This record gives sequence, C-alpha cells and structure tokens, in this order.
Amino acid sequence: MGRGPAERRYKSIRAVVVLVSLALSTLLVVPAPYKVHASSPAPVLGGWGGVRLADTDQNLSAPPSLVFAGEKQSGFEQVVIREAQLGYNTVRGSFAPYCAQRANNFMGTYNSSQLVRAVNIAQFYDFWLTVDYHGHNEFQTNDSISCWLNFWFGPNPFSGPTGIVGQFQNSYDKIIWEPLNEPNMTGTGATDAVWTSSSSIAFQKWINQDRTVGDTHWIVVQNTCSYFCHNPRSLWYLDYPVVNDTLGRVFESLHTYLYYPSFVEHLAYDNDSNGIFDSADTAIVGDIPDATVLTTDPKIKFVNATNDPVETWAPGKSIVYDNNSTGAYETGDIPAAGTVPPIGALLRTDPKIRFTDTNKNGVWDSYWSNATADNIAQTDYLTMLTEIAGQSSGSTPGLGWPMLNTEGGAFCSIVCPYVVPGAAGYSTVSLRYIQDMVRYEDGNNPRLGWLFWPAAPWTDTPNAGGYGAIGAGEWGTKIAYKKFTSFVLVSTPNVRAQPFVYPWDGSGFYAQGRHWIFYINYGNCSGTTANCLYYATSPNGVGWTSTNVGVVTGSRPSMATNGTHVFYARYDGHSGNLGGALMFRVGALNADGRINWQAETAVKEATPGQEWYGLSMRIGTTGQVFVAYRNVTSKGGGGFAWVIHSNGNDYSTWEQDTLLRNLTDGWRFSLARLSSGQMYVLYWPDVGRLLGRLWSDGAWGPEEAVTASGTAVRGSAFAFGTGNNTVYAIWQENLTEKLLFASRTGSWSAPETIGTAETNINPRWTASYDPLHEKWSLFYYNYTLNRVYQYSGAPGSWGQRTEMYSTQGASSGMSIGSYYEASGVDASSHVLGVFWTQNDSTSGRIELVFADEAIT
Repeated sequence: MGRGPAERRYKSIRAVVVLVSLALSTLLVVPAPYKVHASSPAPVLGGWGGVRLADTDQNLSAPPSLVFAGEKQSGFEQVVIREAQLGYNTVRGSFAPYCAQRANNFMGTYNSSQLVRAVNIAQFYDFWLTVDYHGHNEFQTNDSISCWLNFWFGPNPFSGPTGIVGQFQNSYDKIIWEPLNEPNMTGTGATDAVWTSSSSIAFQKWINQDRTVGDTHWIVVQNTCSYFCHNPRSLWYLDYPVVNDTLGRVFESLHTYLYYPSFVEHLAYDNDSNGIFDSADTAIVGDIPDATVLTTDPKIKFVNATNDPVETWAPGKSIVYDNNSTGAYETGDIPAAGTVPPIGALLRTDPKIRFTDTNKNGVWDSYWSNATADNIAQTDYLTMLTEIAGQSSGSTPGLGWPMLNTEGGAFCSIVCPYVVPGAAGYSTVSLRYIQDMVRYEDGNNPRLGWLFWPAAPWTDTPNAGGYGAIGAGEWGTKIAYKKFTSFVLVSTPNVRAQPFVYPWDGSGFYAQGRHWIFYINYGNCSGTTANCLYYATSPNGVGWTSTNVGVVTGSRPSMATNGTHVFYARYDGHSGNLGGALMFRVGALNADGRINWQAETAVKEATPGQEWYGLSMRIGTTGQVFVAYRNVTSKGGGGFAWVIHSNGNDYSTWEQDTLLRNLTDGWRFSLARLSSGQMYVLYWPDVGRLLGRLWSDGAWGPEEAVTASGTAVRGSAFAFGTGNNTVYAIWQENLTEKLLFASRTGSWSAPETIGTAETNINPRWTASYDPLHEKWSLFYYNYTLNRVYQYSGAPGSWGQRTEMYSTQGASSGMSIGSYYEASGVDASSHVLGVFWTQNDSTSGRIELVFADEAIT
C-alpha cells in the first residue's frame, strides 16, 4: 500500500459520475475465452500481507514455536497459523526499500537472516511466500534502477555478493518474487503511457537478470495505477507492464482499494473564514489546491462529543451530513469523515467546515455508496479480464499473464467514514467493494489470486491484536470467500477403515484450546500387534502430534467430550475376532495435548461368539453415558439393535440393556442429548426406515417412525439436540439421494430438503451443528470427483451447495468426519473441524487430513 502521495491516488470526482453510469454493455468489451500466457499452470493463491520480515523475531508472550525449537512463535508465524486456520495458502513478507525512501520506513531494513526465518516458517506450514520489496520510487532515475537491480542480484552491502535472488533461489520452491511493490510516477511529469513503458522496461530487466542466473520462481509485476495514474479507472488495463518471460512464470497485479476522497466533494476547515483555501486552512478530506473556493452547507456538522454549546470542530472529530436537519445522527444521514458515530449522537454546526463545490450546485455531494462500490468492483474485474485475455489493440498489446493481486482491502484513507478505524479498519462501502472483488475473483474460471492487507501486529485498529484485519471480529473474518487450502496432513495411518466411516461416532472435537482426532493405526498395543487406538492433537489445526493410546480396538469405536474430558467406548479386539468385551474409559484433557486416563470399565462383558459393533455414544446433560451397539456374530455382520447406559455418573456400573429391534440387520445409531437428562436414539438398518425412541424418566418410550413408509435411509443419519427437548434429524433418502431434515417436539415433522448429494451406494458425508449461529453444516465427500462439498443453513433456510475442498486419490474406501458441534475458541468465535482420508497421489500412502472453519 502506498504511503503519503498514495493518499492522493484517485483525485477526480468527475470520474465517479462515469463509473456510476456503467451500463451492462460494458461487459461486451471483455474478450473470450479466458487464456493465459504462462507456460506452466499458475498456482491459485490467496492470503494476506502486512507482516514484515522484521516480524519473524520471536514474540516472547506467544505460544511455543512449532518451527524453531525452544523459541516462542513470532508475529510472522502467528499470522501464518491464523491464515492457515482461515483457509489461505500465501503470506506476503515485506521489507523496506533500500534505494529510495530509506529513512524511517516502518517496514524494516532487509535482513537475510529474517528472510531465512520467513522461508522456514512458510516451508513448515506449506505456504507460498511472496517476498515484497515494499518500495515505490525505484524506477524514477537510472541510478535508482541500477541500485535496485544490484540489491536483488548483487553485489550489495546489505543483500550480499549475489543479492537476494542468488542467496535464496534454491531454498524453497514456493517463493514468489515481488521486485517492487508499487511503481510511483508522481513528480516525474510522465504520462501514463510513458511511465508504464518505463516500468515495463525496468521489470523486463529484472526478469532477464533473474532468468540469466538460473532462478525459476514466479514473479509479480505491478500495474502503474496501484500507486497513482492519470487514466480513468475504466482504462487502467492500459497500465499493466508489458513483459516477456522465457519460463512463462509472471503474475500481473493490481492493488484493489477504494480511495474515499475520490468519491466526495472535499472538505476543509476555513480557519480564516475567507472562503478561499490557503495556507491558514486545514484540508479535512482530499487534496485541495490553494485558492480553491470553499462553500458552506448548513447540513455539514460535526459530532458534538462534549455537549459544549460553543464547541468547534477539531481534528479527530467525526463529520456528518445531517440530511434530516435534526441535530442528531440518524438513519439517512451521511457520515462524511471519521468514525461513524452511534445513532442519536448529537451534531453541531461549525460554519468554518466548508466544501469544494465541484459541480456548483451549492450542496455537498457524495457518491460514496454501495452502488459505487458495485460499479467500481465490476470495472476493476473487467480491467483484469482484459489483461488476462491477452488481446492486442494497437499500441496496447496484452500478454495474457495470470493474476495475483498482491494487495487489496477495506482501507479507504485515514479520513474515511469508518465503522472500525485504523489501518485494519473498514467502512460499509469499502467492505462492500472488497466483498464484490472476492466474488468476482473467486467466481472466475480459472480463479484469480488475491492477497489482502493488512494482517500484522503493527496496525492501530482497536482490538485487532497481532492479526490485524484477520483478528476475531475484524473485517477479514466478515467476507465470504472460497478457501485456498484444502487441508493439512494430520497423520499417515496404515489402516484404511477408520472409525469415522460412521461419522456420527465423535472421532474429532475441539476442547481445552486444542483440536483432537481419534483414529486407528496398526501397531503395538495391549501387549500385541493389532489395530490400535491413536489420537492426534493440535493447538492450531496446523501442526499435529500423534499418541498411541495403547489399546486394541474394533473398527467402530465411539468418542465423546464434555469439554474437559474425553470418553471412549471400544470393542476389545479386532473386528471379526469374536468374544471380546465392550470397554469404556474417561480421560482428562490437558492444554498441552496429554490425556490423563482413568482405568477402563466393562460396559458389556465378553460373550463367546459375539462382537459389540457399530458403537455410538453420547453424554447426557446429567453426565450419564449412553452407548448403542449391535451384537454381531461375524465381522461387520448383522445383529440386533441395543442401547445401554451407565448408572448415572457411576461408569463402573451399566444397566438397562435395552433391545431396540429384534431383527438382524446392519443397525446403526445416532444419539441426541436433550434437556433434563433425556436422550433420543435414532436407529436404522442397512436399507429401511429411520426409527427412534425417547429415553425419559428412566425408561425408553415406544418406537417412532421418523421417515415415511416406503422410504429408506442411505447409509448415514444424524441426531442432534440443541439444549431443549427438540430432536433434529438429518439423513439421506436412498432412492432420491436427497439430504433431508426433520424435527421432533412431541412428534416428527414432515421432512424438508436440504439438497442432493450424489453419493452412490456408499455415501460418505457428515453433519455438524454450529451453536453460535444455530445452523447445521453438511459435508459430503464425492470420491469420484475428489471434492468435498458443503450445505449449510437452518430449517427453512438452506444455502446452495458450495465446493469446499479438493482431495486426491479418493475412493469408496475413504471416510469423512466432522466435529459433532462447533466449539468455542473465545467469546466471539467458534471452530468447526472436518477430516477425511485420501491416498497420496505420489506414494499411494493413506493420509488423514484436516481442515477447519473459523466461525465468527
């Protein structure tokens, strides 16, 4: 982002009138089809900038680093972890320019040791790293261009004999070079065409020198208008550098911001009350030339924070256009400068607050609106498409490079009418614009890459902390976008059939500030070599450690948590080895990832010729535990449907072993916790109706049919309770493949359709509940297409299907699970984990992978 003169990027309010009147026919200028000049497929990249190489030094108040043993996490590592949690795959690491604007540059002097640390962090978390020379004026003289090239390629006293590229060209494949942040033409007197040509020549010299030394990394070149240009916004496609690359690895970039002063008539404080802007006056909004006539408008007022009747405006006080002339800020009034005040804030006139009446109508005008945001976003998107299309038109040949816009955001100048102020703040209009840009960029085919600004510990935005705009509740968590990262690797189990092939089993959850996933691995446990119960845990969903619990287990154990403890039920033996007991255990969860286990107890004693299979467990509101199971006489075979519960909180005694159905079938179960200790069990056969029973007042009620006669469940169903006496059921109908939802308060409602999942005869899908927003999420694994899709919503309001993750090596033998409920990270955010198995495309190994959604 530009500093100083960049605040003057887009001066002319007249351009706004043209942009607001954009017709749909504008779309016709975009050539088709989409094509790229790159000789190798461009990676799809998304993430954030703002962190500096200087931020790689450890933060002594942070958690332990996962990258550097014995150290605390640096601000840089913390931002990368946060980005990973939010589904990004790229971080932009910046340093101050060496050849121009060196004095007092807060981006920090380049230090190769810090870049080494940044590379190590990016490599550990499998992130792309954009190395950003955060300067502007390096192209203004031949001497500064020469200095700039030497800094990158050597010799240079700071960057060494071979420069940055020479030292790091073989260090990490996922480095992207950003040779210059924003080339600045102000003060040169050059036209746009001349300056863009000069920038093209400078960038071409950099690319040629880079390829000559044998470097093969991707390179970003920047549109001149990212800092400042004279062209109207609809012609910014003319300001992309025209370059060539023998390797075809160039990204074009346009920094996407709205600059508030470009869309309003400028405001000033006429200190000497002479109606002329001069050296005695203060520009409040925009650059105002000396001798500009200043006009009064009695509706321009400031927030009267002190209630002093003689109070006057001073810098820092918000200004509002009092449309209703009520003397108080109300709906319909227009915030004009400073943080938006609360409804009802008192307003006061100061006649020295005046404006530049550009259109001579005697009234202060503002084009700062959602409609403007929508139109500008469309224009910027068309600019990108015009460049990508690679059309030639006279003297402006495009080369069709792919896009990676290395900056953008909701910052809209220091005087913008912010909802939240500061470098990581936003206004309603700038947030609308950046959401529009995400919609266009994410919806393009292929997708356009983008990095936003700022995610960093240095911002002055209240409560942004070390994460800037991606801190909890900040604007970076308010935008809707498609994730860029599919998953992180948890473990490589050597057993294909995982417990969460029955995804209602509770294999994963978030508790005690950590993620936990239970899985099966063939190893040493219970004094033999067997299928052993393991768990993996992570404080951030990125770096995982695994532990062997030390017990053998059947293929369908079940887990549950109450937030402080984990509970498991397992069959004591391999599935198919008949005659084992059904065991139960409780463990205290520790914030460091350890579990303090209590002694096991037997739920069902060993019975010759039988296996307790397909376990499903839930903890009641009183702490009583219920376990449903079927008794089988062969591996994975049919049996009767049963449910048993503990004697209150005495887990050494189990009672009321109840036969739900005396029909041999492949019964499956999902339990829902209701209020006052009640429990509801759903149960269903391989192919048949969904059934249920309520446990209340110490007894199981009569069997209830959840689904209509003549319908059948396909594979999976889920029961949920949300803290009251209502049961919610989600299942897939066998013939139609519809995902259905119904509820029970006394009796079952007619089902409503969530969507359709083409799961074939072996469905792989899972469901979760988000108590923060009282919504459900369904994730289904299309193992034919190697995709994970999501439906989410609530009764009567289900969203469209969204593609969430790309997988690899999937087959019908894979499994997917999710947290039964999203869990609270803090007072304002929850997290929901999704995990599945796949095959690594290179080694063929089984991978257990994980992705999470931050919910705010």
